[in-house]
Amino acid sequence: MKKFTKSVLAASILSTLCFSAANAAKYTVVDKGEVNGVKFTYGQASNNAGEMAISGTNILNFPVQFEYISDATFDLIFLYAQSNAILSRDLEPIEDFEALKAGNPTANDLAWTVLYLNANASNPLFQKVGAVVAMYNAGAGSTTEEIAVFDKVFEGTGDLTRSTTDYVNGISNGSWLYGTASSPYVPIDHTTEVYDENGDVVESVTRTMFVKEFALDGEDGFITRGYLYSPSGDLIPVRPFDQTYGGISAVSDYNDDAQIAVGYASTEINETVLEVIESDDFVEINGQSQIGCKNPDSLNLIPFEVCVETILLSTAYSTEATKWTIDPVSGTTEVELLGKLITEQDEDDLRSFVSYAQKVNSSGVAVGYAEGWFNDNRTGPRDITQLYAVVYRDGKVLDFNENKAEYFNSRAYDINDNGIAVGHTSHWVNGSIRTSFYYVDTNEEQPTLVMPKDFFVGSASTARAINIHGQVVGEGEVEFHNDSGGQKQRRRNAFLYDIESDTFTNVNDLLSCEQRLDYTIVEARDIDDNGGISATALIKAPRLDAKGEPVEGVFDDVLRAVYLQTTDGEIEDCAQDDEKYERQGAGMGILATFMLSLFAIRRRLFK
Repeated sequence: MKKFTKSVLAASILSTLCFSAANAAKYTVVDKGEVNGVKFTYGQASNNAGEMAISGTNILNFPVQFEYISDATFDLIFLYAQSNAILSRDLEPIEDFEALKAGNPTANDLAWTVLYLNANASNPLFQKVGAVVAMYNAGAGSTTEEIAVFDKVFEGTGDLTRSTTDYVNGISNGSWLYGTASSPYVPIDHTTEVYDENGDVVESVTRTMFVKEFALDGEDGFITRGYLYSPSGDLIPVRPFDQTYGGISAVSDYNDDAQIAVGYASTEINETVLEVIESDDFVEINGQSQIGCKNPDSLNLIPFEVCVETILLSTAYSTEATKWTIDPVSGTTEVELLGKLITEQDEDDLRSFVSYAQKVNSSGVAVGYAEGWFNDNRTGPRDITQLYAVVYRDGKVLDFNENKAEYFNSRAYDINDNGIAVGHTSHWVNGSIRTSFYYVDTNEEQPTLVMPKDFFVGSASTARAINIHGQVVGEGEVEFHNDSGGQKQRRRNAFLYDIESDTFTNVNDLLSCEQRLDYTIVEARDIDDNGGISATALIKAPRLDAKGEPVEGVFDDVLRAVYLQTTDGEIEDCAQDDEKYERQGAGMGILATFMLSLFAIRRRLFK
């Protein structure tokens, strides 16, 4: 291990003396249970009271608005199911076409309808399907509850649109939830005039399109926006520095003591993008002509909102790490930009460089990552950049990456109140790029990354969180096979690392022998000051159909949010249990798919 110069770390070690070491106690799994409406759940974060922020994916019993589906589209859904059923191990061709058209589909036919909607997600004529659900669990024995954030019900129904993607990134010790969520898609009627060669209207065609609302005519529209959700159920939108056409923002952490939230936000909209949105003519871009969103021909074909969304989904905004000072009573916020790592660039370099803040401690020191030069001896506007772990302190962006040629593309995900930060950095191992978790004392004049040994040489690992006692959690690869071709993803397990004792442990080894048979902890996202861990486990559960009903006699491997609670006792020495390994082996074929789902939502709006 690299040498680590101790300073305030001594204070962390002193506090740890009053706290039972992680390896002197085992953990018990508190299963947060099946959640009505979603197939998979993921432990995002927990506070010192044991409350949890939980994410859910794979929405069940999706509220398809059948009145907006034409007969021609029903026929296409039928053909889509016919041609794809041979590739599915779970679904059959359409079972009852007439019932489907009547809006009363079987679970099988509902599944095909949702799959078809997803396949046409970029087409405004089709209802949109949301990806991620934000949820809250109050602790032991409580039921996990959904937070709809910015979603709304379809007019004339009691159904939420389920078209939003709602990330919950954490929960503070004061029970405030925070994250970022998208705005819903709502149906509007749009009429297109059809003209003959003389310019006369020969036909008017009215179609329903699903659009986002934007900041027009007094509407508070946006694509994505950060939020705080109070213990009493009040929602506080956290607005960006630049709100042109809504802007974008995300809250990645909120500190109760300092009443500070951090994340990122839009600072300005791209001038060319704005020109296209505002133009009623054509705009020349790189030698090509782009029709403006206010061009009469464009407005005849699609609503203005559809054009704006299409343009904004490209790289429309410059984004920067941001701090918001929150008044929890009035809900008002003050916005402060935290800065960027690249502050100087050539005049002909028109790129906009980004920065993100991930966590902030009670002293107001934040960590995250920012775009920086890969080669400090840069020569021109085409120089390569990478994302590097940084500290935001005293109005400065501090880079603690020592050797950018050897260690690159790093992240800082958490910092405790002693100033110890954790994350991962990338480097080459045996011809492949791997990540290695680290910790670093940000109080040092020249902070040095410390990369402890993890599961094995060449295992990709990342640290997600650290508590006040210097306990670090994350996940890493536990399989040795070569995955360079991407054919088979390496299996991952959660780990617990103790800085004081320099001890690295697979979290699964801290469970009882009995629970090891039922749960495989694949990821640990957070650890509170009591040592409790917010995690995600792979378990066996009854298969659910598209309506959320169990399929008799069939079980699936599913991902489940769990809380790992400390218990007195020693690590149990379990005999090899054939049942466990048989279960794990059987699940590996589809585990790769689950893990892609797991790590896709981890990227959230953070790269």
